[in-house]
Amino acid sequence: MSCSIATRPIVSNTVEPPRYMSQSTDRQLSTDDVFELLSSSRRRFILQYLHQHSGSVSINELRAELAAWENDTTVEELTDRELKRVYVSLYQTHIPTLVATGVINYDSEEGIVESTSKSERVMVHLDTEDDEFPWSLVYLGIAVVGSLFFLVVFSDVAVFAAIPISGAVAVIVLGLAVTAIIQIR
Repeated sequence: MSCSIATRPIVSNTVEPPRYMSQSTDRQLSTDDVFELLSSSRRRFILQYLHQHSGSVSINELRAELAAWENDTTVEELTDRELKRVYVSLYQTHIPTLVATGVINYDSEEGIVESTSKSERVMVHLDTEDDEFPWSLVYLGIAVVGSLFFLVVFSDVAVFAAIPISGAVAVIVLGLAVTAIIQIR
């Protein structure tokens, strides 16, 4: 009994991408597309880094900064192995994924990665500001002060006796609304 095995030519897994990779489609990013892109911490880092650096950086700079961030070290202290591991991942996975969705362009000859107008659709889902203002404490303060104000009005304390309960509720709601509007900005 003989067995014949069909042989296929060996194809290399290393395919050189075109010099300038960009997605020219006008297709809008769906919510699923956006969250798929954001599912990787490396892609989130790439997008935030591009956003913070005017939308265009070299792939070597991006690789070094990403490796330093992942290894909690400085760029100067990175090993060649750490740099290579990140570069391979960027080159083979993350850059092509971002290019395919039209969020970035990549010029492989120049080694430049740049964000596109589509990146703003993704960036709205990332907190890029260092907004460390304790909004929860502001709302807690409004709740405490509002409750005390309501109790004083309800108890008919001399100065506040003339304020109807509906007026006290309106003042508390107004305080919450103003705070919410300020937080949105």
